[in-house]
Order: sequence, then C-alpha cells, then structure tokens
Amino acid sequence: MANYVWPDIDSRDTDVRHAIYCSKNGTNTGGVGDTGELQGATIDTIDSVTVAPATGLTVDSSNKNITTIQGVTYAISNVVNVWMSPSANGDYAVTIEVTLSDGRVINREFAITVRNL
Repeated sequence: MANYVWPDIDSRDTDVRHAIYCSKNGTNTGGVGDTGELQGATIDTIDSVTVAPATGLTVDSSNKNITTIQGVTYAISNVVNVWMSPSANGDYAVTIEVTLSDGRVINREFAITVRNL
C-alpha cells in the first residue's frame, strides 16, 4: 500500500509529479524544526522509478531540479520530478528509490489514479 498519494493524472496528457524529501517549507538543515527525511543530506542519485502494474502508465523521465510548488522553492537535490504518460485509466503505484549523500537509501511508493479529467 502506498505511503503517499499524488493527485489524479489526466489520461489524455503527459504530466509531472514531485516527490519532496525535505520539509514541506523547503528546510533541509537537519536541525530543530526540520521535519523532512533528508535531515541535512541531499539526494545523490535517483536509483529507480517503477510503476505497477507495468502497463497503462509509463515513466518518461525523472530528474532532480530546482522546483517551485505553491510558492515554495525546493533545492535541486531535495525533490525528484517524475514525468509520466498514461495509456489506460486505472490505479497505479509509482515507487521511487533514491540514495542520499550520507549513504541512506529511501524507497517511497505513491498511489496515483489515471482518469479522464
């Protein structure tokens, strides 16, 4: 079962979703008030992005990049951007595995629904 839920994706469009690993306010100090998973580390590599079931939703690409979401700008190594193209309506699980600068490996699973919006 997915730990995170992304907004639905339109079955007629390629779309991007973001996985934020620092605090939602962009903090990544490792200090008091830092509620993110990174705790001062950064995303070193995106090891894999997989989808289940394997047909109906394709991951076109993924990257680390400076990203602004709802007025908060996230540093290049604090968020993973995933571009996806759907070919069938349905419910999917997208799993992202990253390795951090301190050697930790984090796996996150996101639930996403493809439908005509």
